[in-house]
Amino acid sequence: MRTKQAAGMKKMILLLTSAMIIASCSSTKNTAGDSTNTRTVKKLAEQAAIKQAVESRRYIIKVNRIYLFGGGFNDLYPRRNFIVVDGELASVSLGYSGRTFLSRPISGISFNGRTIKYDMVSNESKGKYDITLKTSEGTDTFTFFITIMKSGECTVSVQNAHIESVNYRGQVVPVQPTAVVSEKK
Repeated sequence: MRTKQAAGMKKMILLLTSAMIIASCSSTKNTAGDSTNTRTVKKLAEQAAIKQAVESRRYIIKVNRIYLFGGGFNDLYPRRNFIVVDGELASVSLGYSGRTFLSRPISGISFNGRTIKYDMVSNESKGKYDITLKTSEGTDTFTFFITIMKSGECTVSVQNAHIESVNYRGQVVPVQPTAVVSEKK
């Protein structure tokens, strides 16, 4: 009799274990599907934010690489190398490596200036924006040729009369709108 009870208990434990494994596998499958959907939704939201930022001319390009004139590249610190486009204003801080056509060498491009020209062409089929941004700071002008992919990855080419043309790579970060705080009187 104990053998029948032991066999029955073994069957019961085997059935319960099987049911638990099946239940856990199906919930894992649903969780994996949910995380895939979550990632897709997050990716689409990021792309929409980048599109809105580029079209409203409010974004930061965090530059992480400079391409050298003779070939090769150098990695840069994005915190120190950036281009901020905020409507009619532009703020630039970029490392530079190349020839200068001035009496003294330069190691960086750094200025706060105004946008003279901003031409944007959207290519929806390729998922990118081609932007020509011309800025001035005093009597100096810089022209930026920017290609931004829908993922936010971008390339930048900078031209100026006093330096060799230089190319960069970076990532677009949308500028968050500032909250207006009203004071109670």
